[in-house]
Formats: sequence, C-alpha cells, structure tokens
Amino acid sequence: MHKLKVTSMNPAADVWVPQQRTLGCTSPNCERQFHYDFGYFPFHLGEEPDFGDLKSKPRCRNNHDLLYMLLTKIEGVLFYACFSPECTSTMLYSG
Repeated sequence: MHKLKVTSMNPAADVWVPQQRTLGCTSPNCERQFHYDFGYFPFHLGEEPDFGDLKSKPRCRNNHDLLYMLLTKIEGVLFYACFSPECTSTMLYSG
C-alpha cells in the first residue's frame, strides 16, 4: 500500500476534512483507498472521493473509536481486521 493525501468532505459530519492520509492499493490501475474513518473507497485523481454507504462497511465495535476494518489474510483466508494496533478483532470476509 502507498500513502496518499486527500482533502475531502466527511459525509458523517458534513464538514471538510483537510489532508487526510489514506492507504492506497499499489497494483496497476487499482483505485482503491482505505481510511480508518471511511473504510475502502475508490479514488480518482481530480475528483471528490465517493465513500459509499458507510453503514454497510464493517467496523470494529470494541472499546475504542468505531474504526473501519482493513482486509488482511490470515493463513491464506481473507478477514477484516481492526485498524487499532492493540485490538485483535476480526471478521471473515464474505466477498
């Protein structure tokens, strides 16, 4: 993943979010980005990001901020995992 800075509107709070760092897919022609406040979303240079339906994206609900979960492989199987370093919550990816 590479890091990208985007300025965007936080759809949950209806305010502009200055220069948020995202994690971006490094595969050629891949436009997927990840931010712990928005989950995964497509990003096209020069356009406002479309964060999609935030309520349908998996979030960790442990005793920390409600963070969106990252995709990861555990023993060859795709799981969502909490973004918080001290949290071990996972959820099977259903594709």
